[in-house]
Amino acid sequence: RLWDATTGIAYPNVSITLRDGTVTDTLTFDPVKSYGTFDAPIIFTKTDLVEQHLALRKGWNWISLGVEPSKPKVASVFKEVTSWEARLKDHDTGTSYCNGIYWTGTLKQVKANTMYKLLLTRPEQSNDLPPYIIVQGRQIKLDEAPDTLKKGWNWLPFTPATTMSIGEALAGANPQIGDQVKSQTAFAYYSRYGWEGDLDALESGKGYLYMSTDTLTKTFVYPTVSLSNQAAPAPKAKSKREDVISVFTPVSPTDYPDNMTMVVLLTNGGMPVADAEVAVFVDGECRGAAVATIDDEHEQTLYYLLIAGEGSGQPMQLQAYIDGSIITLPADLVYSSDGNIGTPWEPFVIDISDALDISSVEDIDDSTAAWYSLQGIYLGTTKPTTPGVYLCRTAKDRRLGKNGRKIVIKENRK
Repeated sequence: RLWDATTGIAYPNVSITLRDGTVTDTLTFDPVKSYGTFDAPIIFTKTDLVEQHLALRKGWNWISLGVEPSKPKVASVFKEVTSWEARLKDHDTGTSYCNGIYWTGTLKQVKANTMYKLLLTRPEQSNDLPPYIIVQGRQIKLDEAPDTLKKGWNWLPFTPATTMSIGEALAGANPQIGDQVKSQTAFAYYSRYGWEGDLDALESGKGYLYMSTDTLTKTFVYPTVSLSNQAAPAPKAKSKREDVISVFTPVSPTDYPDNMTMVVLLTNGGMPVADAEVAVFVDGECRGAAVATIDDEHEQTLYYLLIAGEGSGQPMQLQAYIDGSIITLPADLVYSSDGNIGTPWEPFVIDISDALDISSVEDIDDSTAAWYSLQGIYLGTTKPTTPGVYLCRTAKDRRLGKNGRKIVIKENRK
């Protein structure tokens, strides 16, 4: 076997030419024997047969091939998962694996440069999924495999053998402002600053959806791998908070075949909130969650939510974890597969003060007001100085038997 480190391609079909001219594909290990010399080395020769590894998981997988399978029948390509129930579809056709016996449907063969959605369901007494399946075939030439983008959503395969940055991979697509590309776990919009979002790169073997806003149908080819060795432009100044999703537990993105996207700007009395955790629920199930992505260059703090689902019309509830409490956000929204709410330049704005019924600190003129944290811890009669949300109970509240109000203490921008 040979592996080309510059392309990431493995060549499984290798012939060996020995010193006497004999050609073989096998050598026998012998601790006292040597093959070849400095002056007369043996020669390893590859063919154009390569292999691609596809990592599969339980549930829905968005996949694509960069090799033309030497055995293109669906049953041959996915022979290693036949102890599972399977359903495979491209944009137009589909097939299913029935009763562990045969495939049935209009989709008969798997081909390169096509994006597929594969559903794997584990029946009882089935084998574990292999870490990956191996597809052998001829590596397609990128300049001979153009992709077509029509206005609207397109199922987009990624055929190069290596990972590429989203800007490099889609440069030939001539993206327009408002275009969007998404995977099962992340997405990005094209703006006047370039690609913005939490999808940074396209990976070999994965499938993507591309939303084209261009009224014209166009074709493009992915760049050759050698382009990736050229100097790349400096990345945008953006970073995710060090926090990870810890309060909410979203479903796996493989649980559903589709998803929709939201770009949310969370504010508190008009000030951006960067220390929250935002989640979307459908029928009581957490379909997606995110922490803030901070774009220092453009002074933006946004939440990129990828919401798993199928179909449309289901009511969505948004929640946020902030300052130790979970609150329901004021937003009347419904789920729609491949729908979009908000963009990096026009995000969907939600002010948590509307949800918390928060008053302004200027409304508090009672020097005997008692201050508490949201957890109910008494903080004294002096107004807190640390920015955040607090409970304040004035003398008037006590006379009326009220518990008080939630007050926001803003950062002193001076």
